[in-house]
Amino acid sequence: MKVGVVRYGVGNIGSVINALRKLGLEHVIISSERDLDLCDVIILPGVGSFDAAIRYIRSTLPVIEKLKSSKPVIGICLGMQIMFESSEEGTLRGLSWFRGRVKRLSSRVVPHMGWNSVDILKGSVLDVRSGDYFYFAHSYCLYVGDVEKSILLGKTVFESSEFASIIFDDESMVLGTQFHPERSSKTGLRLLASFLRECRR
Repeated sequence: MKVGVVRYGVGNIGSVINALRKLGLEHVIISSERDLDLCDVIILPGVGSFDAAIRYIRSTLPVIEKLKSSKPVIGICLGMQIMFESSEEGTLRGLSWFRGRVKRLSSRVVPHMGWNSVDILKGSVLDVRSGDYFYFAHSYCLYVGDVEKSILLGKTVFESSEFASIIFDDESMVLGTQFHPERSSKTGLRLLASFLRECRR
């Protein structure tokens, strides 16, 4: 299996690549549509800002907008947020794969950085459990009430904010995490491995 990592042109994706190496997976840095064709799974990483990521995709890789249901996709942090319609962080329209608007955390402390637990709301094929801890680093989120229940798999509470920490569309094989699984030690690798295992079936 070959996993493609989209580079938006800003930020470091080294931790994502290191996680793929630990899982024994070959990776490709995606910078053209030809690169996309070489990959079985695509990762939209969590680096940069909403508008910068969308602007890069529309100017360099517009085919990504139609990627849902054609290839499995993992969206990490910002990569999950751009799957939705819009964000308070920017003015551009998101990929609109799912309904919802990304909003700034209402918590007293922003950004939310560090380890926090996830409450799993329903069963899935993914190897993730309520109480598992993951590493977060974000100032924006999708509040639980703004996400379709059919894709809301996990939520997290940080001070006064209750937000979606995992979304999963098993029909189109799209996984989104507000946390960084690639920086979340064994629990993060376990989650990624279980999703990739399902992609092979």
